[in-house]
Amino acid sequence: MAASFFLAQLFANRSGYLTDSPTLLAIGIIVTALGTVIWWYGSTTLRSSARGNRLATSGPYKYVRHPIYAGMYVLFLGLGLVFFSWWWFIIMMIFAPFWYLECRSEEKELMERYGGKYAEYKNGTGMFLPRMGNREDS
Repeated sequence: MAASFFLAQLFANRSGYLTDSPTLLAIGIIVTALGTVIWWYGSTTLRSSARGNRLATSGPYKYVRHPIYAGMYVLFLGLGLVFFSWWWFIIMMIFAPFWYLECRSEEKELMERYGGKYAEYKNGTGMFLPRMGNREDS
């Protein structure tokens, strides 16, 4: 990602490294901070669950199955706004399907490890966004 970020900056058509728009800069900083908090909270909760050798279902995992990846999506969107470059958004669109496939692979491993407990958890929570309404219909 760092190399991609560097290339996006290299091909950006502007005078400096940051976006020229103060509004985009402010929104980007807020979104980047939010993504960082989501990523950090997911990471610390997962580490705590792993130490106890249990499935992570508390903290952000109560709402989404992949808060670390969700946080990364939000963080990188924020960086895209801060360092506004169309190349960065194109690179994000290329990486997003690979992260999705990685999440699916992790879910298969979790299903093998936790079985029905993970199936029930998966049915009740969204992948990257919280589920709304009746969980059986989602």
